Amino acid sequence: MSHALHEDHPAAGAEQGSSQELFDEAPSEFVHASSAFQVLWLLPQNLLIAGLKVYRALISPLYGDVCKHFPTCSAYGLESVTRHGAVRGLGLTVRRLLRCHPWAAGGIDRVPDGGRRFESVADLPRILLLNHPTPEDRARLLSSFAPTAIPGSARDAHRESPLKPRSSPGMTDAA
Repeated sequence: MSHALHEDHPAAGAEQGSSQELFDEAPSEFVHASSAFQVLWLLPQNLLIAGLKVYRALISPLYGDVCKHFPTCSAYGLESVTRHGAVRGLGLTVRRLLRCHPWAAGGIDRVPDGGRRFESVADLPRILLLNHPTPEDRARLLSSFAPTAIPGSARDAHRESPLKPRSSPGMTDAA
């Protein structure tokens, strides 16, 4: 099954650089805050990301290549926390760890779609590039974000707020 990309799709330029160049220039998994409130709100997520990165750098290499799943459990955990945040990401990671045991069949086990959105391949954090190694995987990942606009973004400015009730010709504001 072949997936054709439209030229206006953000992943259309994915082939222009090698995978190593994309990885070298990819942003970190940490979520950057723009206000003091966001720093506090994102602190648990960034602490989990830091812990998973330390585990992957120091402890995971000691075990060797023993995981039967792709991505590995630590890579799955890092991607799920990066994409879905601290609470849902941790829940997905625990669920994955419960599925991972010596009698597991293994195989490809992707992190569910949703969560944090990325506009182009250049915006994807390193762990997403590792867990989605082919241009087709990356295009599928980016297209999973395409149907919905980011609330509050410039692309979404022309739409009505979903919280604001729509008025119809026969309705009045009097209650």
